[in-house]
Amino acid sequence: MITIVFFNLVGVSVFLFIFWKRLKEDYIGNQIFGIAAFMLISLILSRIIANQFAPNFWFWFSLISQIFAISLGAFRYHTKLIETFEAGIVAYLPLLSFYFLSDAIKNSNAFSLFGSAVVATLFALFFAIDKRYKKFTWYKSGRVGFSGLFVAALFFVIRSIVALIWDGVLSFSGSWDFYFSIIVVISSIFVIYKLGGMER
Repeated sequence: MITIVFFNLVGVSVFLFIFWKRLKEDYIGNQIFGIAAFMLISLILSRIIANQFAPNFWFWFSLISQIFAISLGAFRYHTKLIETFEAGIVAYLPLLSFYFLSDAIKNSNAFSLFGSAVVATLFALFFAIDKRYKKFTWYKSGRVGFSGLFVAALFFVIRSIVALIWDGVLSFSGSWDFYFSIIVVISSIFVIYKLGGMER
């Protein structure tokens, strides 16, 4: 229990710091932490609701709640939606990595340890891509959002492969996990395509 609390506190602290750092140049603290509060509260509520009504789909309840929270927060605090989504994506990666790590330690789960390492790698990949994506000739607009959406798409590609090969390992939602992951991948690629064709 202490291990879980510790890693959750570290994860939330890192989440808040990264979310703030990604948005601090364009927005004030009240805007940034107001949206972050929406996200964390909705994450907790979605987990409670999922555990009550559909525990096998807790991950997807959480994802939908975050999409809603970021959208509502961006509207409420007048921030750009894509920028806010990207900040949310990169901020959640270490939180998710710490979640996997705590589960690996608590339950001696090798798969969770692997998941933590994969998410940590995606976190590092985000910053590597973020430094270079504006130089991609095929991404003409150079608009913010590419790095976050690309990493999100890659995460769900990996998730779909795991769901297909090791059914029931992720969130016990069966084949639905594969289909939902593919939908997110396609949606992310579509948004990247639309962003790439926009004027700066």
